Amino acid sequence: MKKTIITFVKLSLLIAMLSSLFPWHKLLNQDFESKLRIYYITYNLMFLTIITSITWFLSLKFKKDYIK
Repeated sequence: MKKTIITFVKLSLLIAMLSSLFPWHKLLNQDFESKLRIYYITYNLMFLTIITSITWFLSLKFKKDYIK
């Protein structure tokens, strides 16, 4: 259990570091509709990442309970 939490934290830190390397400031200098599109894509990716991590965590938990 502790190992899965540590790997989850490492993965989220890796995603945060990779997203900080992405040149967001160049994309944000565009017009308003492009900004909205970028924000929409970003929030969708964040939402999918959160949902995937929750389902992954729950599947590991239920798998462990099922094996016992």
